[in-house]
Amino acid sequence: MVLRSLFQQEVLRRGILTHGAHLVSFAHNDATVDETLAAYREAFAILATAVANDNIESHLVGKPIQPVFRQA
Repeated sequence: MVLRSLFQQEVLRRGILTHGAHLVSFAHNDATVDETLAAYREAFAILATAVANDNIESHLVGKPIQPVFRQA
């Protein structure tokens, strides 16, 4: 969940709100898709650095996200 939290944090900083699903519709134009892809590229670069340096949690501003649903 830490890696997912960092991804969500970094794309949100770039104006993209996501919960992990990537759903594109006809309401999204080329500019919107390009903006989203640019944000993802920047976020993935940060994730790659954090993973390579083994310091993912140090990049988080808050606590990692927690699952809402749990298996019994």
